Amino acid sequence: MNCVAGNTTPALKILQVNLHKCEPAMSQLRKTAPHHQFDIILAQEPYFNNDEIRGIPDRWRTWVSKNGKAAIIAPTSIKVSSLTPLDNCVAVKIQLQNKPCTLISAYSSPLEDIEPTLLEIQDLLDSIQGESYILGADLNGHHTSWGYNDTSPRGRAIEEMINLKRMILINPVGAPPTFFHTNGTVGRPDLTITSNNELAQKIDWQVLKEETFSDHAYIKIEVKVERNSLSFHRFKTKFGGHQKFIQKIKSIEAEFLDQLSNSSTKAELDELINSLHIKIIEACKTSYRLKRQEMNRPPAWWTQELDINKKKVGALRRRAQRAPAEGLREPLEDSGGKVVTIPNGIAQQPNPEADCRVAAAQPSREPESG
Repeated sequence: MNCVAGNTTPALKILQVNLHKCEPAMSQLRKTAPHHQFDIILAQEPYFNNDEIRGIPDRWRTWVSKNGKAAIIAPTSIKVSSLTPLDNCVAVKIQLQNKPCTLISAYSSPLEDIEPTLLEIQDLLDSIQGESYILGADLNGHHTSWGYNDTSPRGRAIEEMINLKRMILINPVGAPPTFFHTNGTVGRPDLTITSNNELAQKIDWQVLKEETFSDHAYIKIEVKVERNSLSFHRFKTKFGGHQKFIQKIKSIEAEFLDQLSNSSTKAELDELINSLHIKIIEACKTSYRLKRQEMNRPPAWWTQELDINKKKVGALRRRAQRAPAEGLREPLEDSGGKVVTIPNGIAQQPNPEADCRVAAAQPSREPESG
């Protein structure tokens, strides 16, 4: 037996990340999302297998751009209205303080012209007619306004769009890098942009230091506004409790029938239905056992040994990234006694996941950005 309960949550937690088309990065995301209790994921370059995004948390849904390089991932408990996906970006609508807010994920490869992506974003913003929005995008543009030492033509084009649409850039100038190349260079191509100062002032933006198994870091975006969400309760009905449930419903039957006959407006009916819904859930809780739900189980192949090795790899990788990009030939010894050499800032990791696309020895993209 399933019951749905509505509640108001004081913040919206969004995760923004480029997953580098990497399966281990998706597996790591599967654990990170429930750990931080994220509500929405704005993802770029998700991992696809058989034309489907793989590794998302249980009972989560996905919306994907036509080229498959931008995605939005959200649990079924979040009320979401999807918009028509475009080639390079995808958008959904949610309710923030009883007002619509559009969430957008976009990606532009550094090997492609950025103008089509920027035009799609602008057309999308024109279509929502002044509503609030939050854009999470990896546009691969350099600009001093978001922490680079130089400004590229792509960066100037992005800045022109921001000024034209009067957008608010959330990224602080002194923010930590969000992209780590295997050659030791770092970048800040991941941008978070919103519609107005009022919304921007309610946003906390943070680059997390956790391992992602991608070449990009997690960005945590917390919006300090109330939102409506749903929670689902499942009850075990095969162990009895039916008579107790029936008695509780009968005890409130006359009261609600009387209120129903006296209700004459839509507002009165809505209030009565909500009250009845709450009473039914309370009757279920006192009559039946609550069914335990494992909402986000780790993959069946994941073991404690892999978890330990993952932490070792993360430590070695962070040490390599902090080291100088050139001339580093320092041998490291892991807890198993194996010697690991880190040439030119790249960790050669004794890990079963080291052959994945995470920090691979053959980078699949240009060295400038992600």
